[in-house]
Amino acid sequence: MSDPAITVSKSLDSKVNRLVADPGCRDFILADAKDADTAFGLAAPGLSAGGDRLQGPFRTLDEFRGHIREIVAQGLVDVMLMSASTSEVLAIDEGLFAESTVTPAVRMNDTTDIWLAAGAGTYPRQPALPFATTTIS
Repeated sequence: MSDPAITVSKSLDSKVNRLVADPGCRDFILADAKDADTAFGLAAPGLSAGGDRLQGPFRTLDEFRGHIREIVAQGLVDVMLMSASTSEVLAIDEGLFAESTVTPAVRMNDTTDIWLAAGAGTYPRQPALPFATTTIS
């Protein structure tokens, strides 16, 4: 676990500050959307190299989260968008972002995350119902 006394500057904060100070600056914000596990079920982590007859053709959720850890360690993105469950594991339980320049992000209204599984046919005509599945800290 990381030392809570150590504060790492987030690249997102630095870039937003520069963009506000100078709208003509050439900075851009790079976000990586790794929240497919909210809608794609077993296929969300992507195909496993070579596949496995016992496991099936898809990577495990642990492998998927391992890729997120690798990307965060590289520090090349400004924002990592994750599902609530993945953020809970990586950001809260592991403290992955505490000493990283990457900002963790989650869509806090899960009803906007899972529309794909139900089909998009009536999604725009149905109001979201409030509920929460995540911890905000």
